[in-house]
Amino acid sequence: MTARTQGMDTDEARQYARGMDSHAQGVSQMFGTLVSRVQGLGWEGSDYKSFRADMETCAPQVHAATASIEENAHVMRRQADAQDAASA
Repeated sequence: MTARTQGMDTDEARQYARGMDSHAQGVSQMFGTLVSRVQGLGWEGSDYKSFRADMETCAPQVHAATASIEENAHVMRRQADAQDAASA
């Protein structure tokens, strides 16, 4: 029979939160790189204007998603701290 414990594995939770922060930062950096590369293409015309408008439209969504991931990572760390304090 497997022993069951109650509560989270706080070390694992903090490790997962670090990964969430890292991935959110990676998405943000990749989007910034994409924007820079598209702006540097020397591309002109209606297709470029349409593509650029699409990127500008999704920029707030990308920023909101990364902020949400970072906030959830912060909450996970706070919950791990609370679990450690309750278990002490």
